Amino acid sequence: MKIIKNFVLFEQGTKTFSFEELSDPAKKNAISKIQKGMEMGEYGAEDIPYWVVDDDYLFEPTHEDLFRIFGPNYDKDLDGSPMIGNERTGISFEVGRYIHCAKALEINHNEMFLGWLGISPFYWEDLYYTFKDSGSYTQIEFEIENEDEMTKERVSRIDHYIGEAEKKFKSHMIFVLDRISRSIDSQYETEEVEQRIESNNYKFDEMGNPVE
Repeated sequence: MKIIKNFVLFEQGTKTFSFEELSDPAKKNAISKIQKGMEMGEYGAEDIPYWVVDDDYLFEPTHEDLFRIFGPNYDKDLDGSPMIGNERTGISFEVGRYIHCAKALEINHNEMFLGWLGISPFYWEDLYYTFKDSGSYTQIEFEIENEDEMTKERVSRIDHYIGEAEKKFKSHMIFVLDRISRSIDSQYETEEVEQRIESNNYKFDEMGNPVE
């Protein structure tokens, strides 16, 4: 009588584990593998820049800056809206190189915006401004209304304020691009990657390697 040994007709599938079921060393490996995959554009990383700029307060100055200029109650004047709103239109950027967002900028409080730029209230009614995508950063361009009717001295004072305002706006655009960069980088930090894993219910083998 022949003895027939048991055999497996089909290889059994690899057992998978949720992140919570992994050992601590396996969790560290899982996070590392997802991080590396994200750096290659996997696990939804290609969408990160899009939702980073999908932020109502993307262009807003810092709370500290607004507090310093307008005092502790500045938010009441804004009535729950950012001073510089985000229309989410025509935003393009490359970290460390440029940001163009002229069509996205929406000024919700014109007087505060001009005050934030450092322009004296005496000249607010004399100025008209637009935003333009040019060079590395979106620029603000001013026009003096009724300039022909002004004294040279008044025009000279306004020109001084315009020059300082243009410098501040450029500095702010540099800050906004850095804000975007920092927001993107934060998504690759351990805590954020762990949240991504849990929210997407990724599966792993026992060692913490991702399983498709």
